[in-house]
Amino acid sequence: MRYAAVVALFLSALPPVTLATGQASAEGSKRIVLLAGTSTSPFLPQTLDGIADVLTAKGVKVKVSSSDSKARSAVLEEVKTVGAASLLYVTLFQGVAGSMKRGKLTLQCFDPDGKTLWEEEIKGSMGAFSQEGEFKGMLKNTNAKVEARIGGPGLPK
Repeated sequence: MRYAAVVALFLSALPPVTLATGQASAEGSKRIVLLAGTSTSPFLPQTLDGIADVLTAKGVKVKVSSSDSKARSAVLEEVKTVGAASLLYVTLFQGVAGSMKRGKLTLQCFDPDGKTLWEEEIKGSMGAFSQEGEFKGMLKNTNAKVEARIGGPGLPK
């Protein structure tokens, strides 16, 4: 009987863990934002890294799902598995330099059930001389919009 009491005392000191995933379940994971996106542009990994850097610098815990393009429905399942507070999903369309087709970056924030919390759309500059220049401008504007939303719905500090 004494052994059982020692084991119970030891186990009570450990943080709660979900048996299905083996990950800590309590408050900490509910403050994580899962970041993912989709694009045919080669700039998706840099976009996700740039947004993650801004969030981290401002005290938001963020986990990048993958730098590969992923469908939103697949990533929403990951939100539930990880136990994240929200999904920040990036859709990047790269414009064509020297044409009237401007790039566009759509940033959507979803709760774990897939309900849209907010959405931002950033358009590329008509004056960009290259795709990389347009991308850098969109990322700068995106980061400013993300910073303004920190502490609000979907982006807990």
